[in-house]
Amino acid sequence: MNELERINRQNKSPFFAAFDLSRVALAGHSLGGLTALLGIEVEPRFRAAVSLDGAAPGAWFAPTTKPVMMLVAGTDLWSEDNCHIWSRLHGPRIAVNLQDSEHITPSDAIWLTDGAIQTSGGMEKTVAAIRDYVAAFLDVHLNGKAENHLLSAPSADHPDVGITTQTQNQCPAANTSLPH
Repeated sequence: MNELERINRQNKSPFFAAFDLSRVALAGHSLGGLTALLGIEVEPRFRAAVSLDGAAPGAWFAPTTKPVMMLVAGTDLWSEDNCHIWSRLHGPRIAVNLQDSEHITPSDAIWLTDGAIQTSGGMEKTVAAIRDYVAAFLDVHLNGKAENHLLSAPSADHPDVGITTQTQNQCPAANTSLPH
């Protein structure tokens, strides 16, 4: 963020005044998803996080009111670690499950492996789903757009995607009482 601020205000920079730094989200896959979650905790200038099948930070993750999207690829969306994270999300939140996919699905590897990565609807449909859900989340929570139907109900365009919305909780009772 410091570097973005510097090049955004430097007259000779090709990025002079190009960025709206009041609307920055962190997104990452796997360990990058962990980084996104922890990053919004330690850096107040990050406004939202998108964790793409991210490693769960467990006890490291403190409660937050910032918007968070958890995208999980075909694993147990409501594992103990993910329930711990969900219980600490006190702001806007959504969980998106790419059913019948694998951990590497939401990465660039899906383009590079010519069908070797498991997806439920094929590469093109899976990439479209990831793009559509992330864009909808960021449009609503960073760009001030009206609520998007993808964030509130299942979509006929993406039948292989399960969602859990802001007010839903599918964690077992034992996991819902984790400390906030």
